[in-house]
Amino acid sequence: MSRRHPRKQSLYQKIIKSKTFHWIDFYGTPLLIILIPLFFVFKSYDISENELTSLDVTVDEKPEFIKERKHRNSWFGDDNYHINIKTVEFKKKFIIQSYVYNGTKTDLVRGIKPNEKITIQILKDDFKELNTETHLNNYNVVYGLIKNGKSYISLDLRSELKSKDMRWLLIISLIGLVMLINSFIKKPNEKMKTKN
Repeated sequence: MSRRHPRKQSLYQKIIKSKTFHWIDFYGTPLLIILIPLFFVFKSYDISENELTSLDVTVDEKPEFIKERKHRNSWFGDDNYHINIKTVEFKKKFIIQSYVYNGTKTDLVRGIKPNEKITIQILKDDFKELNTETHLNNYNVVYGLIKNGKSYISLDLRSELKSKDMRWLLIISLIGLVMLINSFIKKPNEKMKTKN
């Protein structure tokens, strides 16, 4: 009769059954759920002038105002608006979108006519791909628009609006806090007893 040797546990099984793993599982998960959203809530969304580069361009046609309807069952926000600007110098269109759109004096942009000279500001990091068009990258994002020395976009307002919009993440942090309090009440040892 052959004697049966107890099966050796794999490293993965040892880790899963270890007390350290249960402590991490019990307290680490709620802490991550609290801290990650808080990082995005309190993160600075400011864009400084040093991060931007300016391009003097000629407008090819009147700026096009686009309204994209969101699905009626969508949870987040209203319709999306953006502005397309086509220029003589570049094949790729320039687009004012999202929070930048919300910080734009749209009535002034509507007054821009074909063949007028304007200054567009984009991120320095995007300068390399200014004219490289791909399926996923078919426009240049605008962060500043200047005409006759007058700025049409407020980056301060854009940053303020983005920061405010991130506050909904506090709900996720609150859920994490409830989970953490629950972890302290139940304690990992109780969970380990139920698993054994």
